[in-house]
Amino acid sequence: DILEEQMQDLPAQYAFYAAFYSELRMMVARAERNLKARRGEAIQFITDEARERGTKLSVDSIKQIVEADEKLGLADDRLAKVQMLAGKMYHMLEALKMKAELARSLAGFKRQEQDKA
Repeated sequence: DILEEQMQDLPAQYAFYAAFYSELRMMVARAERNLKARRGEAIQFITDEARERGTKLSVDSIKQIVEADEKLGLADDRLAKVQMLAGKMYHMLEALKMKAELARSLAGFKRQEQDKA
């Protein structure tokens, strides 16, 4: 019957999507590290340039210049995209858990009906 087939398939489906979720979480961690590294490189470049010119920049000025860094913006976009994908995959896993609970419940009701008959 269809319910039993679905219940048998659920562990494999969960494992499949859980593996993807794990990969996405690793990509999120890597994107976060890349973003931090790029921010550090940009700050270093800005402060070195200011030092060479004999200019003193305020913390706010450095923050504004860093935020305008194109590579930093790209790294931030990449992080946001990977976080979005990881979030979607997380909710797919949660939906599979709910589906498994529902299937178990329905199977229990089905057994009760069969026992009564």
